[in-house]
Amino acid sequence: MKKVVFAIIGSLLFTISLAQIAPTHHHKRLQFGFDLGVNYSYLLHNNELPGNAEDIGGIGFRLGSFAAYAVSQHISVVPRAEISFQSADIIFTNTDGSTTTYEIMPTSLEFAMHFNFRKATGVLRPHFLFGPNVRIPVSKNGQSQPEFATATDIALDIGIGFEKLLKNLQVGPEFRYSFGLLDINRNPALNKLMLHSVAMVINFKS
Repeated sequence: MKKVVFAIIGSLLFTISLAQIAPTHHHKRLQFGFDLGVNYSYLLHNNELPGNAEDIGGIGFRLGSFAAYAVSQHISVVPRAEISFQSADIIFTNTDGSTTTYEIMPTSLEFAMHFNFRKATGVLRPHFLFGPNVRIPVSKNGQSQPEFATATDIALDIGIGFEKLLKNLQVGPEFRYSFGLLDINRNPALNKLMLHSVAMVINFKS
C-alpha cells in the first residue's frame, strides 16, 4: 500500500509541476495534464465458473497523468500513465458455508497510447479515441486466501469525450470502455478470465 500511495503522490506532483512550467495558450503542439475519475470493472468467463463460485463486479477509481501531442488540428497522440483501483472478484462458497475471495487485479498500473480525433473549434470540442493499454498488476498484501497473482493484461480502449476551453486550462469529461484481450487468471480452480472496465474521468490539460 505504501508503494501505491507514493505512486499517487509522485504522479500528482509530476503533473502539477508540468502544468506550472507550461505556456498558457491553448494551441500548443505539446500539452500536459492529469485525470481522475471512477471505473466499473467486471469479468468475462464464458460461464465456465465452478458451481460454488460467482463473479462480482464493482466500482473503483483511477488517476494519472498524460501528454497530448497534436499531429494536426484534428488528430492527437496521447500517452497515459494511470493507477487504477478495481473491484472485480470471484467469490467461492466453501463446504462449511464460509467464503473465499479471489481478487482480480485490485490495483494496477496502466500505460496507454491513445489516438484522439477531435473537432478543432467550438465551445465544447468533442473527440473520439482508441488505442492499446497495458495493465500491470501491483502486488499487495491482500485479504484473499489463498492469494493468487493476476497476470499482466493488454486491453483495447475506445471512448468519447469533450473539452471546455477556460482561461488557462482545458477541462472535460471522457468516457472509456476497456476490452481486456488476455487471460489474466492464475488461480488453478478457474479457467479463462478476462477483465473489462468502463471508466469516466475528468481531464485537466494546461
